[in-house]
Amino acid sequence: MSDNINNMDNEIALRTARQRRLIAVIAASVVAVVVLTVLVYIISTVVFTDERKSEQAIAADTSQASASGQSGNGAVAMTDAQRKTLQTQLNAASQTVDTLLANADLVAWAPDRTAQLSKTLDEAYSAYGAGQYRVAKDTLKSVNAAAEQLSSDYLTAYTMHYEQARSAFTAGDILAARDQNSESLTINSGFVDAIALQKRLDVYEAAQKLENLARVGEVENNLYKARNAYRELVAIDPTPARQTKLNQLDTKIRELEFGKVIKEAVAALDAGDYNRATNKLNQADNIISGKSEVVTLRDRISEATKAQSAAMVESQIKIFAQADEWSTVALMAGKAIKAHPDNPVIQGALDSAEAIAQANALVEPYISRPERLSDDRIRANAREALASIESLSQLSPKLAARIQQVEALIEAENQPVPVIVKSDNRTFIRVLRVGQVGEVSEKTIHLKPGTYQFEGRREGYESVIQTVVVSKNSTPNVVALKCTTKV
Repeated sequence: MSDNINNMDNEIALRTARQRRLIAVIAASVVAVVVLTVLVYIISTVVFTDERKSEQAIAADTSQASASGQSGNGAVAMTDAQRKTLQTQLNAASQTVDTLLANADLVAWAPDRTAQLSKTLDEAYSAYGAGQYRVAKDTLKSVNAAAEQLSSDYLTAYTMHYEQARSAFTAGDILAARDQNSESLTINSGFVDAIALQKRLDVYEAAQKLENLARVGEVENNLYKARNAYRELVAIDPTPARQTKLNQLDTKIRELEFGKVIKEAVAALDAGDYNRATNKLNQADNIISGKSEVVTLRDRISEATKAQSAAMVESQIKIFAQADEWSTVALMAGKAIKAHPDNPVIQGALDSAEAIAQANALVEPYISRPERLSDDRIRANAREALASIESLSQLSPKLAARIQQVEALIEAENQPVPVIVKSDNRTFIRVLRVGQVGEVSEKTIHLKPGTYQFEGRREGYESVIQTVVVSKNSTPNVVALKCTTKV
């Protein structure tokens, strides 16, 4: 209980400090007459602080009695849970009041009410500290009611002026709108709606001039003049109606510019200047994309240039193919086939170029890593790969040379290497699917690189099979095999 009272003492001290800060804020915002009131209030605060210290001493003396259920002078016995609830309510009220007092606009608008609200909250804390819990609860209700009413009145005050300002603005009474909106911002300088309206009020005269300029432009059929005026209008005072009008003018101007460029494209096409016609169509497409006129004219240009370019492309492809420059052929044919999808010469050249490129990619791993050919499976794969691309060697001498290089590497890797077989001269040894070694103590045989199974047999003993990898890189290859386990 004493800890709770100490906590409340701290809260009371904080409330006293807050009250003094509030007085300073009020003193700065009111006229000289209020200064005298502030001085009187400071003097009364000193007296009140002395009285509060006495109340705190009394509260410390009576705290035990209050906890035991005794009551007097407005005190009422409360359980620990009830006191905790009351403390929570006091803290919540304190946060509400602090939030209100932190709003300088609100304090300036209602200095007396905010000062009284802070004072009443201090009284609630003082009553709690003195053990007068019933008084504290009643005072707390007054604080909450006053805070709620103050917030409601404040909201009503600045929104009322704003609504009047907005109505006046709509009616064209700009002077009244400015007066009322100024009142709203004086009460709440951060009111977003009033700030937005103030921006419109600040540029009202300029906006009116621009609207007149736009109307003149439309009367003169000067769409550019009208559009420029609406652009400035939307920049300084945007509204949905003005944005819609600007969009409509933009659309009309784009259509006029599009029609002009299309006429220039048709003239260039008729003159056989396909590059200029294409550039004009691109320009038109940038103005308004996806128009059927552009698609139709591009089809005409495509048909006109297709026959002219096909023969030239075929001639260039033939030159590079004869020079065995199939990568260049692939680039040229790949680009040309888009313009001439039905041309068999270009398509055939592209197919051959792609096949030769794939063939070169197929043999490259065997050339760059020839040691892999020591593996039986990889050698078999290499032979199959060479057989599948053999016909392309007639088109590309470079590919033919690479095929011969891989064949030479395969042959080099496939030369037999010595294998030393060691045994006990009693075990009969043979290489499965290859041949017999016989009963030997040591013998050198020759096998091509690969994986083999050596079998050893001896009467009265269990047979033994040993898998051996023969490689030219692991010379000497030694196999030790004998039967040692009796049956």
